[in-house]
Amino acid sequence: MQSTMQAPFRSQQLINAASLILGVCLFSAVIVNTSTLHVVSHSMAETICPGDYLITDGTGVMRVLQFLRLNGAIRRGDIVVFRQRRTGSTQTMSVKRVIASQSDRVRIHRGELLVNGVRVQEPYVRRPPFYDPGTDSWPSDIDGEGVRDVIVGENAFFLLGDYREESFDSRMIGSISKVDVVGRVLAVIPTGSRDTCLTSIVSERTM
Repeated sequence: MQSTMQAPFRSQQLINAASLILGVCLFSAVIVNTSTLHVVSHSMAETICPGDYLITDGTGVMRVLQFLRLNGAIRRGDIVVFRQRRTGSTQTMSVKRVIASQSDRVRIHRGELLVNGVRVQEPYVRRPPFYDPGTDSWPSDIDGEGVRDVIVGENAFFLLGDYREESFDSRMIGSISKVDVVGRVLAVIPTGSRDTCLTSIVSERTM
């Protein structure tokens, strides 16, 4: 009688042990497949400042979860890290915000971002003291007016920096292929005061 009762108990022990091992392996894989990046640009100020560190999802398990929609697909408003392709084989890593995706229509009219003809609220955008929205239209004609919508390419994103005056983004280099997006920013680790993030840009300009 004793031996017959121990069999189910041992089976449950094996199941619990296997579940624990699987959980540890999955957790370790997720941790391994995240990466930390150091920021040196002002293009995302004040959301992300020079000196900050970014924790992003990686390529392995996190990408599988994203594909299965268990980790959520990349959406408008997300901040992503991507490979910025330059002349020849040179590449740099850049961080920008997703503004629009495949087939969306984008323009900037006198400082207002329009996606598919609808104004987008952008509380994260910061402007310099000298900013004049009347001259901020894209793409622009000689009068500074937005002359047409730009359509985001297939399997691509339209990316902009939060601090547009210091950002080299889709306005200059076009839509960014999803293939070049290497991760989504999960967390920002600040290393300095947000109060000095933008004032440092003004100081550099006046030196």
